[in-house]
Amino acid sequence: MLFRDFVKKLEDEKLLIRIKKPISVKYEIATLMKKLDGKPLLFENVKGYDIPVVANVCSTRQLVAIGLGIKQREMIKRLTNAIDNPKEPKVKDVKGYREIDVDLTKLPVLTYYKIDGGPYIASGIAIAKDEEYGLNASYHRAMVIDKNHVVM
Repeated sequence: MLFRDFVKKLEDEKLLIRIKKPISVKYEIATLMKKLDGKPLLFENVKGYDIPVVANVCSTRQLVAIGLGIKQREMIKRLTNAIDNPKEPKVKDVKGYREIDVDLTKLPVLTYYKIDGGPYIASGIAIAKDEEYGLNASYHRAMVIDKNHVVM
């Protein structure tokens, strides 16, 4: 399922809360994420950016199941099967794909707490290739330090 379709499905099922008022990436979005108890949120009017922010879309097993397009009761069985029977990734020729100059400062990356050293990508996925073991994907909290560097 495409991410846009996932967000629309959450909205169709009345699980998504839209926040239309102007809001800052510095503390304000993170505060609402916590206050609204992990409910999926779409911030439409992020101060200083023309990109909306979507948050908390995987905060429960129910939401993850919706995103995967499966029933919640199937999750453990499907996950176990995927771990036991890994598949090679499929490389597709994506129409319209092009290389771009990376500029992370153009993304509405959140600063969560006053003690944070800067804005953080809270659940970024890093993919590393090892010659012996192949690909590995892992979650990391990464602080954006400039347009194309993060600290993990």
